Amino acid sequence: MNREPQDLETSMLEHIQRIIHASNAADYDRFTENFNDTLRARYTRDSFLKKCETVPMLTRLHQPRELLAVLPRPSGYLALWKQTSDVFDGVLLGMLELEDTGNGLLISHVAIN
Repeated sequence: MNREPQDLETSMLEHIQRIIHASNAADYDRFTENFNDTLRARYTRDSFLKKCETVPMLTRLHQPRELLAVLPRPSGYLALWKQTSDVFDGVLLGMLELEDTGNGLLISHVAIN
């Protein structure tokens, strides 16, 4: 699980970028493509699309976004980032937890507030 800090930051930013683009497009398949099985089971297509309709911020996230920290976890890493949305005043805090499966990193939790 030991990764070089620069490689880890790059990987985290790529995961964040992909999930934000998928969220903005309300694209369930792209949004869940790097989810672990547990998280994918919780985010059904219907629940994702309903959330995109009822929480417009999820489809209106934009640059700039800034990676604040990457913290080690027992089974992976936790990334914290900040960004804005044009339907929400102020700065949002995002959290993305990645599980190191030995064959790559899979998303085990994602949230933005």
